[in-house]
Amino acid sequence: MSWTGQPTPVTVDCVGYGKVGDGKSKKVTVPENTTIVAGLFYLLDGFLGCAAEGVITGAGETAEVVLSREAATFETDQIDTTKAFAVGSKVYWDSNNSRLTTDAAGNLLAGEVDEAKDANNVIHFKFYGFAHADSDTTVIIPVAAAVADLVAGNAQGVAASLNTGVVGNNNAITWTADKVGEGGEEISVEMLDPAPLASQDLDVTVADKKVTVHLATDAGTAASGTSGVEGNNNGLTWTAKEVGVAGDGINVILEDPDDVSQDLAVVVDGATIIIKLATGAGGAITTTPDDIIAALALPANAAADALVGAANTGASTGAAAVTDQVIELAGGVEPAISSTADLVIAAVNIDAEASVLLTAANTGASTGAAAVVAVAETPLAGGVESEGQLALAKMNELLASLRAAGLLAE
Repeated sequence: MSWTGQPTPVTVDCVGYGKVGDGKSKKVTVPENTTIVAGLFYLLDGFLGCAAEGVITGAGETAEVVLSREAATFETDQIDTTKAFAVGSKVYWDSNNSRLTTDAAGNLLAGEVDEAKDANNVIHFKFYGFAHADSDTTVIIPVAAAVADLVAGNAQGVAASLNTGVVGNNNAITWTADKVGEGGEEISVEMLDPAPLASQDLDVTVADKKVTVHLATDAGTAASGTSGVEGNNNGLTWTAKEVGVAGDGINVILEDPDDVSQDLAVVVDGATIIIKLATGAGGAITTTPDDIIAALALPANAAADALVGAANTGASTGAAAVTDQVIELAGGVEPAISSTADLVIAAVNIDAEASVLLTAANTGASTGAAAVVAVAETPLAGGVESEGQLALAKMNELLASLRAAGLLAE
């Protein structure tokens, strides 16, 4: 069939021209201002095939035409006549010029030459059958050719991984996906520091493919100070209720009212606690440490009790009168991460959900004895597919194309 012929409205057989039937055809849309000639090849709606009928559309008009996609041998002069088209040459569809060519670059594989180009620029070519522009596997080709087209990868493949910490600090961990290939790059790791919360336990959770390690923290240190003398039985130890440096700003003032017959009173001014000491008829201080401890426990003094606690120092009995004094609390230390690399590794590797995704191990010469540092969510990287994985992916693409073309049962 010459592609210089005129369109015809009749249906023709696409073996030699175009065949319709046996479920090996595709109805596609013909855009406006388009002439379709029966028996010629067209790429419409992303499908390459032989037109079973002629169609002409005008401005603003569309129509439908059936393309035969059956694998068969065709005779055609719809070719780039500058090419040799030797027997066995691969044949490609040149969408820009609506013709067959032997140039592969930028073109769609359509088949291979059965009989070379003759003096009339006619070839016989074996049409592979199905081609779709949106598919990575664009044609149905023999299995041998598909296998030969595989791109070799790493024989064993490489698992995605992530390194955290520092080897020299003995807290470095290597996180490795349990399976080789790029799929491991979907896994991420996060190590959370729960500070300022003190005395937190180490825990591992998994959500989708995100592994979160909730790190443990130590108790931290509350700011403190002392008043009185233990041996005089009036020693008091004052301790901030909040662990960490926040308690360093608390002051406690034991104030002598310099007056007679005064009652014990507690006043809070910001981070300063003023304890107005009780006095007797002669003006001497009568307040003991036990009196102060009891006063702080009263509901009326809840504001002071929320800031500090007071206790007798060591062997002090708390029975002797205190003296006026100013106590500045100090020495507060924030809670710190207490999870070592070894502890994190053990927790992750025994967790049922996390261990399915990845494995944790000390990096190089790192002993794992030092505490780790928090790490923001970070994905594993560097996964490489194995040759077997690449081959399987290509074969699955081939099988999908065969099924789509009706050449392979579901």
